[in-house]
Amino acid sequence: MYKNNITILKHHNGTFPLSLTPIPKVCATSQKGPEILKVFALLGKLGLVKTNESNFKEETEMSLVLARIDQRLIHGIVVTQWAGATQAKRLMVVDDEVSKDEVQKSAMRMSKPVGTGMSIIDTETAIKNFNAGKYDSHNVFMIVREPSTLVKLAEGGVKIPKVNIGIIFDGEGKTTVKKMVSVNEEEVNDLKKLQSMGIPVTFHFVPSEAEEPLETYIK
Repeated sequence: MYKNNITILKHHNGTFPLSLTPIPKVCATSQKGPEILKVFALLGKLGLVKTNESNFKEETEMSLVLARIDQRLIHGIVVTQWAGATQAKRLMVVDDEVSKDEVQKSAMRMSKPVGTGMSIIDTETAIKNFNAGKYDSHNVFMIVREPSTLVKLAEGGVKIPKVNIGIIFDGEGKTTVKKMVSVNEEEVNDLKKLQSMGIPVTFHFVPSEAEEPLETYIK
């Protein structure tokens, strides 16, 4: 997530050489990631660090913290566990069909955590809004039903830091690869495409469980 864009200028015991100092990479889902960025931003304002403005601005305003494929969309695990684990300030459902269903949208909005925003929008609107910077400085946790939605978002310029495979229902032409996850050929190809685009893809049902790489169940 972080680039070599910080130059340490001062220390309580003296001065460091003016050379680029890399910041350790922190997982996009880390609970401390946003706070770390805020600390460096404050240190920059105090003159204690010098930042590469374009890179640091991009990183401190990173809006999407995690994308989850979950065909139940907004439900207990998402609301009670993932929203807190990602420190989400906004839950976002991106789905071309659900975004037109006012009844379903109303039901989902009723279940969102207090103090958390919610957007239920179609793919085109999501691409437009992210590229316009509408969600800059937000912590957005995105939920979609299909891997293909994430492929379209990535191809449209949305920066997806990580994809979490949660629940994909069984059905005709599908193979069950893991508990709660069944995929067809198209979904497998889309998941592999996301990974080929440099986006980490893991199986992760609830935050307390260990993540498992895509290759664990999909070769």
